[in-house]
Amino acid sequence: MTEDKVTISKSKLEKIIEQKVDQRLQEKEKTETKTKDKNKSEKIDRRQFIKKAGLGTAGLAALGLAPASALNINTDQLSVNTGSDTGSLTENLIVDTDGNVEIPNGNIQIDTGQSIEDGDGNRRIGFFDGISSLYAEGNSDNIFSARENEESQIRTNEGLILDDRHGGFTALEYQTSSSAPGTLELSNADLDLTNNAFDVGSFRFRADDGTLVIEDDEVELIRQDEQGTTQFIQGIDAGPVEAPEDTFSQIINTPVTSDTDSGTVVGHTFSVNNQTAIAIKAETDGSGGIESLEYEFYGSEGGKLMEIDNDGNVRAKGQFQDDSL
Repeated sequence: MTEDKVTISKSKLEKIIEQKVDQRLQEKEKTETKTKDKNKSEKIDRRQFIKKAGLGTAGLAALGLAPASALNINTDQLSVNTGSDTGSLTENLIVDTDGNVEIPNGNIQIDTGQSIEDGDGNRRIGFFDGISSLYAEGNSDNIFSARENEESQIRTNEGLILDDRHGGFTALEYQTSSSAPGTLELSNADLDLTNNAFDVGSFRFRADDGTLVIEDDEVELIRQDEQGTTQFIQGIDAGPVEAPEDTFSQIINTPVTSDTDSGTVVGHTFSVNNQTAIAIKAETDGSGGIESLEYEFYGSEGGKLMEIDNDGNVRAKGQFQDDSL
C-alpha cells in the first residue's frame, strides 16, 4: 500500500492560515461588548502584516494551531511570542490599537550606518561607525554625538540651557556669539572646585589645604587663608590706602610666631621707586614675641640717615636744625 502525497503551495497555505485567523477573530468578536462599527475600525490587516513580516511557511504554521501561539492577533492588540516550547512562549513584541509598540523582553538592533527618522523623513537618531548622534528637527547637523574612545560633542546654534527640574530653575546658560568667545553663565549655581583648580589664561586658581592660591605660570602671587589674612607674595602695587572712618586702625602688620629663632629680624619697609625710605624692624625672642623695635630712615642714595632705638635714643648723621621749616 502506497502513501499518497499532497502538495500545497505557499500562497494556498497562507490563505488557509488567514482563514483560520479570521475564524478565531470572529469567535473573539462575538464576546466583545464593543459596537460592530468600532470593532471593524480596530481590526488589523492580517494579509498586509503577514507579507511585511516576511513569515516563512514554518512560521505561518504556528498561527492559531497551539494553545500558546507565536502570533496572536485580536481587536485589542497584536503580539509576537518566541520560544522553543509552544507551551511556554515569551511575549516579545506588542502593538496596541493606538499603534504603540512595546518590546517587554529584548533590544532593538539597528545596523551601523542606519538611522531612526521622524514622520517627515528627517533623521533624528543616527548610528555610525563608533558614533551615536542626535539630530534637531529639520537640521542635518547633529546636536550631540558620543564617540567611542573620544570626546563627546554638543553643538548648538542658539545657545545651551541646563535646567534643574528638581528646583525649578535654570542652573547654567551658554550664549552663542558670531565670534569666539561665547558666554557661559552660572545663573543659579555655585562652582565647587574643592581640591581642584581652574585656569584663566596663564593664571591658576587652586586650593591648598584650606588656602586659596593664585599663581601665574606656577609662581605664587596670592595666598588667602580660610577666614585669615591675605598674603601678596610678590608685593602689591596699590594706590592710596584709606583706613575706615573715625577709627584708630592698623594698616600694616607683621605677625611673629614661635617658629622663628631668637634674634631673627622681622618687620617691613616703606619704599619709593623700590628704594627703602623707612624701615620698621624688630628682633624676635623665639617664643612669638619681640625684644626690640627700631625705626630707620634712609636717604635717596640708600644710606641710613637716622634711627630711633627701642629706648627712644635718636642717632642721626645730620644736625637738628631750627624751626625755620
